[in-house]
Order: sequence, then structure tokens, then C-alpha cells
Amino acid sequence: MTLSLANSPFRLTYNGLWDLLEADPDFNTHFKTKIHYNPEVTAGASAGYASAPERFEISEADCPSVRIDLVKMMPHAFRTSNGSSIKLLWAIKVATARRIWSEVLDSDWIIWRAMHDWQTIFKPSVVWNGQQIVKVCYTEEVTQTLRDRDENRGIVGWSTAWMGVTELWFDSSELKTLGGT
Repeated sequence: MTLSLANSPFRLTYNGLWDLLEADPDFNTHFKTKIHYNPEVTAGASAGYASAPERFEISEADCPSVRIDLVKMMPHAFRTSNGSSIKLLWAIKVATARRIWSEVLDSDWIIWRAMHDWQTIFKPSVVWNGQQIVKVCYTEEVTQTLRDRDENRGIVGWSTAWMGVTELWFDSSELKTLGGT
């Protein structure tokens, strides 16, 4: 069986996170650059979207910028007698490229507002093979730093990382069938 990866659970989750954030009108006006690692979005590279990968150097005019990185996966095959799960650790990363504290606070406030209701908005929106697969989602921590020149791509400025987890659940027999064994 040949599987279409265009709607893989990981892509659906990634796109669902972007949809959640972009549903907030302030998010769309505040962030000058939104870095999508997604060919469907970056093909047009318009309306503030940057092509992936992002540039190694930026100017203050490009900021604040935001991107979503998949940091870690924690798979658990046959977690129950008939279910398998995988936790995805995401980082929503903001680069301000400026040393203005209010700018990072405004960015964080906008992200917090957009994510505040993700249990009821995001979870039901990620559907794969007719099933709602996101069973758990939560924010773990938020870190801010002024000293991460790599994150701000050469400019000293505030950067923030919002760490969050989405836990996807699947029927183990369905995964086994899709895997061809």
C-alpha cells in the first residue's frame, strides 16, 4: 500500500498549530516574518511568509519573527493493548532582534492568547483517517534570553521559546496495516 504523506499526522499537527496562532488577528499584524517549513505555504512566500530555511542573517526590519520547530518525538508503540501514541515536543520561537523588553512581552502575550484555548480549538481540528488524534496538548515552559545570537541570527535581541507538547494516539492495528506488516 502506497501512503500519501501530504496529510500525514505530523504535517496535520504542524499546520494545525499554525492555524491556531494565525486565527488571532494580532498575531498576523504583529509578526513581520512567519517562517513556515512547509512547501504548501512557502511556495508563494508572500504576506510575510519566508521560505525555509530561514536566512542566516536578518535585519531589525524582519522582526519580530516567529517559527515552529519540532524539537523531539517520544514514540510509545502499543502503549495500551490496542493503542499507540507519540508525544511531539514543539517550540514556538520568537526573535525580536531588538533589546526592547516591551516587544518580547507583547509577542509573548499574543502567543499566550492565541494558544490559551488550544484544548478546545486545536485538538478537534487535527483529524487523520476520520479520527481526532490529538488527545493531549499542553504548554511546558517559556524561556526568554537576550544572549542567543544564533536564534536572532546575528543580532543581539530578545528571543523566546514556547515549549509545548501534543500527544497523538493511533489504533495500533491500523498503524501495523499501514506499515505493511
